[in-house]
Amino acid sequence: MQDAVLLWLNDDEWTHILALAEQTPYTHIIWSEPLTLVGTRTEDGINWHEEPNINELVSTAKDYGFLLIDIQLYSGSWTINGFDDVEVKQSNENEVVHIDSYYQKGLTSAETRCSTELIEAESTGRCYQKVFGGWVRYKEWFTIPHPSLRPQ
Repeated sequence: MQDAVLLWLNDDEWTHILALAEQTPYTHIIWSEPLTLVGTRTEDGINWHEEPNINELVSTAKDYGFLLIDIQLYSGSWTINGFDDVEVKQSNENEVVHIDSYYQKGLTSAETRCSTELIEAESTGRCYQKVFGGWVRYKEWFTIPHPSLRPQ
């Protein structure tokens, strides 16, 4: 939940960054000095651009003290990647659940609401939680055998 706290503390800044991203022709923006990866989704995958023009977005991120931007356009709304988590299943200690989370603002969802019971019961899935100020946290997960059980 640390990522949600950081998002809450920087709500206005992230809203501004996403507004700047909206003004670009790109669908994927990853920036962290010295790395800049910017792409556009196509039918064949992602077309990564050699010399993208995201100077204003990077300058603004630096002004805000951000060290990393990892966003993508998903279902018509810019998405901020959150933290990943790995948990041992309570119902079966021989399995672990890998959970990816990401955040979108203002997106109305028809997805299932997240709960520990849902993630515990389903081997894969997607759900959401409303967090604050119009932000929604999405989780996607999959279950795998516990790493200690894999053949060496």
